[in-house]
Amino acid sequence: MEKGDEALFYHSGEDKAVVGIAKVVRTAYRDSTAKEGDWSTVDLAPVKPLRRPVTLREIKSHSRLKGTPLVRQSRLSVMPLAESEFREIVKMATIVDRLLLKMPVRLGPMANSRQRREMLPAKPRLDWQRAEITRSTFCLVQSCVGAENSRMSTIAATEFLPLVATGAATRDFMVVSLHDVAPSNQQIANTIVSELAQRGVSVCSLLVVPDYHHQGLSTRNHQFVSWLRGLEADGHEIVIHGYFHERPRREKESFHDKFLTRFYTEQEGEFYDLGYDEALSRITRARDEFRGSGLKSRGFVAPAWLLGKEAERAARDAGMEYTTRLRKVCDLRGGDEFVARSIVYSVRRNWRRGISRICNATLFRYLEGRPLLRISIHPPDYSHPTIWRQVTSIIDRAIESRTATTYQDWVAQQRLRRGM
Repeated sequence: MEKGDEALFYHSGEDKAVVGIAKVVRTAYRDSTAKEGDWSTVDLAPVKPLRRPVTLREIKSHSRLKGTPLVRQSRLSVMPLAESEFREIVKMATIVDRLLLKMPVRLGPMANSRQRREMLPAKPRLDWQRAEITRSTFCLVQSCVGAENSRMSTIAATEFLPLVATGAATRDFMVVSLHDVAPSNQQIANTIVSELAQRGVSVCSLLVVPDYHHQGLSTRNHQFVSWLRGLEADGHEIVIHGYFHERPRREKESFHDKFLTRFYTEQEGEFYDLGYDEALSRITRARDEFRGSGLKSRGFVAPAWLLGKEAERAARDAGMEYTTRLRKVCDLRGGDEFVARSIVYSVRRNWRRGISRICNATLFRYLEGRPLLRISIHPPDYSHPTIWRQVTSIIDRAIESRTATTYQDWVAQQRLRRGM
């Protein structure tokens, strides 16, 4: 099981039914609480409940599911599923549009609804017995009656239980992204992440530049990589953000090209007009460097959101799940585009800062009713008190009615809603 893999959550007690969809947020590690035997633990986070449980009897009677491990060897605690099997089970129950309830709860024995309602808050984690399985992106995990209390990672397991009412069910989402992250600005980036956490933004998307302005590979800085790993383990997302984050001037550029690459951004539109082969080379190089350092980056965002058609095709072919632009979020695998304008600041000049504050105050009022609010922060924003005060003011207002998430989690949820 890899971080980000999808799982179906199955009650193996009296219910004997699939009740919801989860995702892996931490890969297997030794269970220190086990007194004997070879036990391991993975951390899961709920994604969505099913409108109604899909029972084992239904699964056994379904012609396309008779070969699943659940039917053939139901005592396994974790088992692989083919993508077609996973989607077929999801299709059997209409998904409820409920959102994540971010409070820890204890998963005790689940024999009946009364026990579920009596569950007390506790630090969660789900225990599972090690089994030899074939690598699969999709799996099914079980919760057994009579087992010791299991614990599920940091997000409420009760999201799988329709009996539990949640005030978060009608909340919209907010993605706060921190751009241009590199070893040279790690200290200020860490300060920003800490302040965001204090304001209720528990997770954000960190856009990391592999070799910022040719200063050296970020992955060769072990302290920086260790810091990123820690953030990723805490639920933050690491996103590939260009490669060099700079674009040399070209000869015979049009006025439009000059405006976008010199005025809109200061020589940083790296993927604005990059050819397919070079774009693919840089993105795959960044992907492999990050993976080699233990970072699982699923998204690619071009500097200044300037991504040409050839470069976007390269990002898709490199296996990137999504990208974002100034005014939308693009699911590269599913092909969907979601209109969502980002709030972002330009702080290079006094007049830019002034215009940014005026425009973003108005823009925030316009975006308040949208289901997804995007706030894009750059490290220099923190150094300008008037800018940072407005950023935090917007976040404080937004967090009252929104749940902080990451781009990869938000895109994954949209896919589930569409039954992908």
